[in-house]
Amino acid sequence: MPLVSCRVCGKIFASPGGRICPSCGKLLDVLWPKVRECLRDNPKTHFNIKTLSRALNEDIRYIQALVDMGYLDRKVENHISEEALRRHKLAKEIERSLKQAHKSGEEALNHQKNRELEPSLKKRTRHTSFRRKK
Repeated sequence: MPLVSCRVCGKIFASPGGRICPSCGKLLDVLWPKVRECLRDNPKTHFNIKTLSRALNEDIRYIQALVDMGYLDRKVENHISEEALRRHKLAKEIERSLKQAHKSGEEALNHQKNRELEPSLKKRTRHTSFRRKK
């Protein structure tokens, strides 16, 4: 097994493949539920690595390690707001499209009704015309 330095604490250890030593790995396993709970309890608060480490009273290196490992996404809030904006825009577009379809459907229905009435009016005028008797 190769010797590797830990990404978090810098300690050299024999690693079968990971870049974090077993002691830091255990600390991160304990820290992750705390971070998740803090983020869930404060959904309107915008955290960065520094403010999150202060809120949890933890070393900033451990929070950074969670980000590096993919447990936390730095731009989650931006993705959510972009997604919400995209959904809202799509909903407005669908609503506008439905209103146009409804309006054109009503116009087509009125046009069809007018066409149906025209022949009946013509028939009535034909039958009511007078002929000369011979």
